[in-house]
Amino acid sequence: MKKDILVSVIMPAYNTQDTIKRSIDSVLLQSYDNYELIIVVDGATDSTYDICKEMQIKNNKIKLFYKENGGALWARNMGVSKAKGDYLLFLDADDTIEKDAIEKLVDIALKSDSDLIRYRYKKIPENYVQDEYFKNEDIVTINKEDFKTKVYPFFLKGYMLNTLCTDFVKRKFFKVSDENNKRLSYAEDLKVNLDIFTNVNKVTFVSYPLYNYITRSDSTTRTKNVKRLMNNLKDCIKVYMSFYDYLKIWGMNDKENVEYVSTRILSEIASLLLRIDNAKENEDENFSSLRNEILEILNNEEIKFVIDNAKKIDEFKNHKAYSYMQKLIAKDFNNII
Repeated sequence: MKKDILVSVIMPAYNTQDTIKRSIDSVLLQSYDNYELIIVVDGATDSTYDICKEMQIKNNKIKLFYKENGGALWARNMGVSKAKGDYLLFLDADDTIEKDAIEKLVDIALKSDSDLIRYRYKKIPENYVQDEYFKNEDIVTINKEDFKTKVYPFFLKGYMLNTLCTDFVKRKFFKVSDENNKRLSYAEDLKVNLDIFTNVNKVTFVSYPLYNYITRSDSTTRTKNVKRLMNNLKDCIKVYMSFYDYLKIWGMNDKENVEYVSTRILSEIASLLLRIDNAKENEDENFSSLRNEILEILNNEEIKFVIDNAKKIDEFKNHKAYSYMQKLIAKDFNNII
């Protein structure tokens, strides 16, 4: 029965004192009542924890935990380990969900018997709505045997399956990250979703947006700190290189798919190099040392394999980091920034 489905909403929180009440309220005001809200405060240095504690006292659906700072993925892992729900829903502490989001997702889960439901987000205040998964179809359910042609290509050619915050997934399919991955600072959602989409047997795509992504100028994805961006570059390579392993697991390790994956990895590296190049102008960095570190990261057999197989870069001619992709193709590492 519908009311028997318990949903665990997982919310990692770090220094979000200005936004977290709004995020929590969007859960507490849900039209569906059988849920728990698990908040993991990730070493916040502002009043985030105090705000959550005050709200927890007034509502027993909130479960509140505190841990030393370790990043959003580690905090989510802790939240999942405390969860009791049949399904998991992920919400960042500066975003919101639509009032009927959980009710709609539970209805779809029961009707489709899906392990995973994938919905869309809209950006606020830009009023941008994520592209549709399938044009002119509100709800599309896909079984495992069709993932190779209808699901996995989303990973190879674009970014539509990157974020974890538009997943509604059975708890048993969420794999808690191992010690090597739980401190990832970049592409951590993608790593988790690669595992989820590999292991589920049925997924439903929903055309309407249920998640409100509210942009912040100080978001970790917008950092201009060179040291953090260099860590992002290392984590980016670590996560994106795993695509080759998933191609083998999915039975899609042919020449064309390797070319798509390689080009996507190259574009991601180029984007980070562009951001590092821009950020270094704002800091008193030792440029020689920075270039040497970048050379050490890029000048190896793994990256050379990516470069040699990135045959689709013409599709990125309008990409803001296209010139960096060209430098990578030319293996011009010494002059990349």
